[in-house]
Amino acid sequence: MEMPNISAVNDYGTYENAVSGREFLLAIASVLEEKLIEEVNTSQFFFIMVDESTDRALESHLITYVTYLEGDGIDQPKIQFLNLQDLPNGTAISILEAWKKTNNKYDLVQNHLVGLATDGAASMVGVHEGFTTKLKREVLHLFRTHCIAHREALTSKDVVEAITPLTSLEKLSNRLHE
Repeated sequence: MEMPNISAVNDYGTYENAVSGREFLLAIASVLEEKLIEEVNTSQFFFIMVDESTDRALESHLITYVTYLEGDGIDQPKIQFLNLQDLPNGTAISILEAWKKTNNKYDLVQNHLVGLATDGAASMVGVHEGFTTKLKREVLHLFRTHCIAHREALTSKDVVEAITPLTSLEKLSNRLHE
């Protein structure tokens, strides 16, 4: 029996092929995503952290992290990246619609959602029409907090402004990067 003449390296089945590499990454991401959603949905409760930002191309995005307790709930909370979505704009309505799409995509147990962390932007925390207010109309037991990372950034900014040498250093650094 004669062996067929097959190249020792198959360009379509190696990790060096861009298409195959992308397929491998998507397969791994899919498995990890399924595991995450299963863990979140089996947790007694979960908490989301959302932030809207606009990139250099002036496109709005919403990033969502989820915090939950794994298993029997006695371990440390787990914080995981959940989703990054494009937004038509940074309004509370578009943020709410993006969250609903995420919630529907992953079939999250809405009754298990107990907390929300956001920055202090009006579109997030506006008393009458902010994202938090709109979401609390649907999730009555929702607890809202100001994200600790945003609090730290605001504090750092205040410290830099209060200390004159740091303000001068910041101005010099900005000029160097122009």
